[in-house]
Amino acid sequence: MINSDGFLTAMGLRTLIVRTVGKLIGNYTLPGSSTFVPAIAVLPDNKYGNNYPPPETTISGIEIVIHQPKPNSVSRLGNDRLREKKWEIFINQWDGNGDLIKIVNLLVDEFQDNSIKFTNPVFPESNMDVGIVPYCRIALIERYVRTPNYDTGI
Repeated sequence: MINSDGFLTAMGLRTLIVRTVGKLIGNYTLPGSSTFVPAIAVLPDNKYGNNYPPPETTISGIEIVIHQPKPNSVSRLGNDRLREKKWEIFINQWDGNGDLIKIVNLLVDEFQDNSIKFTNPVFPESNMDVGIVPYCRIALIERYVRTPNYDTGI
C-alpha cells in the first residue's frame, strides 16, 4: 500500500477505500455483460486511460473515482525537500441507492493519520433534472520531507 517513497500507491488507496466502505459501493455493469463489478475507478486506468468505465456502462448506487496525482517536490531551506501528493476522490450518487453522507463519514474517520491531510468534503449543488448527480469531492494530501544525506550528497 505504500511505495518506496513513503506514499500510498493507487491500488493501495483503492484497497483501503474498498475495505473502509465495503458493500456501500455501487456497481458497474459493463457493456455487453450482465456481470456487476464494484463501481470504483482509479484514473488514469492502465488499460482504458481516462475512459474508464467504458462508454455505455450502467452505473448503479455510489461510484468512487480516484484521480492519480503527480508528485510535487519543493526545495526548502536546509536543502531538504517537501514532497507532496494530492489525491482527488469523487464520490458520485447516480441514483437513490446508496448513502453518500455515510460513505464520506466512513472515509473521514479512516483518514485520521498525521501524514495525510484530509480536506473538508465539498458537496456542490446537484440537479438531477439536468443530469448533475449528487456528489462529493475529497482531497487527500500526503506530505513527506526528505532530508539530504550529507555523506552521500543525496
